[in-house]
Formats: sequence, C-alpha cells, structure tokens
Amino acid sequence: MDALGYGERSRDDNVRRAVADEVELLTRLELTVYHRNGELRMRGPLFSTTLRAERTSGSRWALEGLELAVHPALYEGVRSPGGALGNLWAPAPADLARIDHARHPYALALGLILPIRWRWDLAKGRECVTLTGRGLLDAAGLRLDPRKPGGPGRPLERNLDALKRIGGLGEGRWDPGGERTLSPVGAICTPPQWVRDRLIHRVQPAERPRPSVLTGRAAGVAFSEGA
Repeated sequence: MDALGYGERSRDDNVRRAVADEVELLTRLELTVYHRNGELRMRGPLFSTTLRAERTSGSRWALEGLELAVHPALYEGVRSPGGALGNLWAPAPADLARIDHARHPYALALGLILPIRWRWDLAKGRECVTLTGRGLLDAAGLRLDPRKPGGPGRPLERNLDALKRIGGLGEGRWDPGGERTLSPVGAICTPPQWVRDRLIHRVQPAERPRPSVLTGRAAGVAFSEGA
C-alpha cells in the first residue's frame, strides 16, 4: 500500500479492499514448465499465501494483510533463505508502482526488464545495455504500426522520460548514425547512479525489519527494491 501511495488512506475500507483484491489476483498466476516434447508440463502458483490477517468490519471480516511466498523456481538466487540478497537480485525503483499505467504502459515493462538486463550484462563486464532498435521495442512491448506516422519512437521516448523521472533509467541514447527504431546498434541504456551503487559497488539497500505480527500499517503489501 505504501508503494502504491495509499499509506494515508489505508484505513479506508474501500481502498484497502480494492488493493487487497489486486494483490489476491497474484495468487492466481501460475508458473508452467513444459518438457521439450510438449507431452509433460509442471504447474505451480507464482505466489502462495502463507498468512492472512483479518479484522472485523461491521458484520464481516475484512482483509488486513497478506504474507506471500514466491515460488522457489522464480526466486532462486534472488534472496537466500537467511534473507541476504543473492547474485540474481536486480533493483527496480519502488516508485515504479506509482507510474500511471494508462499514460506510460511501456515504462512499466522497461522498469522491470532493464534491471535484469543490467544484472546480466554486468556479469559479462558491461555496465550498460546495448539493444537493437527492435530489441528495445520488444522489451517495452511496442509494435511497429505502419498506419501511425512517426512510428513508435515518440511514445517510446515519453515512456523512457517517465522512467528517468522516477530513477529507473540513467540515460537512453539512440545511435546517431541510424534510424531511431531500426538501427543495427539501436539504443544504449545506462543504469542510474543508485542502481550502479547496488550492482557494481554492492551498496546494500535500507530495508524495513520484517514485522513479527502482521497487523495495522505493517500489514500492507508493498513492492520495493528489496522485495
């Protein structure tokens, strides 16, 4: 709730119910792994509920908080069982949760994908991500539409600017020698300084202590750079 900006309104039952409904949808997502021959598959929930906190609201029980467990296949290497950050952890800004998904839908995708790519490239000795123009469009979820003049360059730039404003991107430089979206070199995306500090200089993020009892404000589910 803090990440979504509902902290001050969190006692409003309607707001809490709306956020709780959104979070509970996460527990319906499944991770599916198929065998190469397609004859066998394994499925499991991405998130499972390990604890629910509820309080009385009139004549009914209202959800106060959820504690979710991430599927091990998705979380392996991100954080150790003891709580320490792992080698596959990649930081994304907490303010990404507040981006207007209607105005900047592509910033949401890039805000999650670029930190992963920075982590991968750092392991190969590169401190920035170099993508082809089409690769950057694919990462953002943009598609070329011949019916729209100017192509996807302008909406992509708006979303990159939105990502910069919340600290999710340092610089996104286009190759000056080619068409913006179709250049063989395309774009170079550099991480902001705080991400460099986390990945390169290994500065640990400040994390809230985990509450022993899930009640009140501590019960809100929030996505942050350490989550």
